[in-house]
Amino acid sequence: MAQMFTTNVVFKDFQDELERNTESYTWRPLRILNIYRVLVVLSLTSFFFILALNGSYDVDNFSLFFGAAYTYCFLSVMFGFMVLKRRPRFRIQLFAQLFADVLFLSLLIFAKGKVDSTLGVLLVISVAGSSILLSRRMAVAGAALAALSILSAQTYMMLYADADISAYSSAGALGIVVFIAALSANAVARHAKEFEILAQKRGKDIVSLEQLNDYIVQKLQSGVLALNSDMTIRLINTTAEKMVGDKVVISGMSITDALPVIAAELDIWLATGKEYNPVVKLDGGSAQISFEKINGGIVLVFLDDHEKLSRQIQEEKLASLGKLTASIAHEIRNPLGAISHAGQLLAESPELPDQDKRLTEIIHDHSERLNTIIKSILHLSRKRDTIKTRVELDEWLDKFAYDFSIEKYIDVKQILISQQDMSMYVETEVSAFEQVMWNLCSNALNYSTAKDGEALVKIMVYEIDDCITIDVVNIGEKIEEKYLDRIFEPFFTTSASGTGLGLYLCKELCNNNNIELRYVRDHQDGTCFRLVFPHKEQNIETDDN
Repeated sequence: MAQMFTTNVVFKDFQDELERNTESYTWRPLRILNIYRVLVVLSLTSFFFILALNGSYDVDNFSLFFGAAYTYCFLSVMFGFMVLKRRPRFRIQLFAQLFADVLFLSLLIFAKGKVDSTLGVLLVISVAGSSILLSRRMAVAGAALAALSILSAQTYMMLYADADISAYSSAGALGIVVFIAALSANAVARHAKEFEILAQKRGKDIVSLEQLNDYIVQKLQSGVLALNSDMTIRLINTTAEKMVGDKVVISGMSITDALPVIAAELDIWLATGKEYNPVVKLDGGSAQISFEKINGGIVLVFLDDHEKLSRQIQEEKLASLGKLTASIAHEIRNPLGAISHAGQLLAESPELPDQDKRLTEIIHDHSERLNTIIKSILHLSRKRDTIKTRVELDEWLDKFAYDFSIEKYIDVKQILISQQDMSMYVETEVSAFEQVMWNLCSNALNYSTAKDGEALVKIMVYEIDDCITIDVVNIGEKIEEKYLDRIFEPFFTTSASGTGLGLYLCKELCNNNNIELRYVRDHQDGTCFRLVFPHKEQNIETDDN
């Protein structure tokens, strides 16, 4: 429906433009030409009528002259009404008016008995005016018709009215002038029309380019503020409006009045002239800002979500560490297999003392533990297609809590599940989702300081901005600030018995399934790790791909 609406709008705009162009190149100039004709004929008729009353006219055939003049005047008025009604078609009216101009002006010249300069100029102007609206070929035809009419009238006057033969040269010269005027007027009109069309096209291109630029700026993930040379706001895009929060920022406002925090950093950048990327606190969150000056004294202020940038940097760091870890694990696997095999052979020796057999058990246990770690790392390093299925969270979480409580020897009631809507579901890879939830709940259980009767682990499910969100929370001490940048790194742990791979594996599994995993610093219930699933539309697009 939207596409059809857009098509109709574009077609209507095209029709309106076509009608405007048709009006500019057809009926409007024809109307002006007809008004000129009426005024000229009325003036000419009145002038010769006054001369006739005074008896000072110089006309050979008085009755023919005034009969042709009055008829020409009547037809000019009739042409005016026809142009207003636009009936018949434009080309018919144009040819009819050109033919009338040539016919009646030639009759007036014939009735006067010689090629008069006044009437000749009027004929030249009429033919040139009509040539503006004709094609080159038709303009030449119109000029030829006028020239032939003049020469025919002059020939008739020489044969039957004893006209001076020297007047023939004047008629020929007038015919040449008619040709020159017709071709010149036609060429000028054609070039003017081409320039106008080109100007209109350039104007449309400029408007389209402005709309495209505005669309691109508005859709940028970075916030953009454009400031004039007097530091008033010229433009602000949608992302920037979200980042500044509830403040009203509109074009024309001073940056100092609208956003004093950014204005202060801008003054520092203008004073130093060096690259400057401070982090400022806005109502919509922390933003890293940068500045750029372009032509015309315009200053561009770019606002980037600082927390998002930090997460991206951290994810790139984790990805690099993951690749390095995978390559190291692959190299360790072969010598580890040799150590494990040697330990097994040593344990089977009948001459081995009992106290040494305990050492072989330690070798075997730690070899198996290290081999499990290597398998997990290599499993993540092998990119594979994820098979997403629909998971009904109400039923799935109840079963997960039961299995987890059995495995960890706790009462299932100590796992508190709260769900905003029982019909919630996610589209994800079930095995990866289960492993992530298992690791997060295991960490929550290990570090929980809940008292008897309190929930050891809380699982809260709700929806924010059309995204399903799951919080895994425990009552306990929060992670120290100095460790927050490293909690998702491989082999980082604060526990003597931990491997440091639990959260790293969770992070990688979430990334593979387009799930955002992050630590919530200021959760009211305790230590919280949050899973944010993508929009349902994104899930559908991923499945289609």
